[in-house]
Amino acid sequence: MHLAATHSPAWILTRHAVPGADPDSFRDIHLDFLKETRVAMAKVDKPVPLAEKINELAVQFQNSLAVRVGAVAYQKLTGLGPGETVNVIDPNIAAAVQH
Repeated sequence: MHLAATHSPAWILTRHAVPGADPDSFRDIHLDFLKETRVAMAKVDKPVPLAEKINELAVQFQNSLAVRVGAVAYQKLTGLGPGETVNVIDPNIAAAVQH
């Protein structure tokens, strides 16, 4: 799937959750996150290091998103407060798969 097509659900969610927000304002950082995630998946062949890398990329994206859209829109989009981030992959599950 082309990365730009992957941004479409984020565009729709943003328009729904934060009326008046411009999802194109963070399109570039979202596509960069998706690209870097695909690169990591191609390069890292162990579940735990891959989970760690993807979580690192996700936190970087979330921090960039918060700066780009502002605290109120970030909270509406993610349910997280300013400075809060979440891992997208549970490291315990990755460890269980690795063993």
